[in-house]
Amino acid sequence: MICLFRKNKLPAKNIKAILNFETSSNEMVLVKVGISAISAENALQNLSEEIPHWDFNKTLSETQSIWEKELSKIKVEASDKNKIIFYTALYHSLLAPYLYNDVNKSTWALINRYIQPKGSITIQCCRCGILSC
Repeated sequence: MICLFRKNKLPAKNIKAILNFETSSNEMVLVKVGISAISAENALQNLSEEIPHWDFNKTLSETQSIWEKELSKIKVEASDKNKIIFYTALYHSLLAPYLYNDVNKSTWALINRYIQPKGSITIQCCRCGILSC
């Protein structure tokens, strides 16, 4: 594993990475990325719990099944063009919801105050009122 930080401290706020690998013809490079709005430590925890293995085909299959399940909850009767527009919008709404937290339930409050939960927590979104546990 390549770690782009040391001691859970990142070198800058707007971090980007450029990785260059010398590969032979048709050689694949597998990369996993952990993301957290809270900390580098949480990003590593999210990464290890969300995709604990290095099996690309398994990850692809699992991801396709998850998205098929979510996107098939609503059936649309329309032209192919309008179906593409609708399902793309539905995908985007599911991809980046307003409310997010790490696998350990850590989150940032709407007032930018870090919350480390003790047990079960419930947060209500100020825009849509949806409850998340």
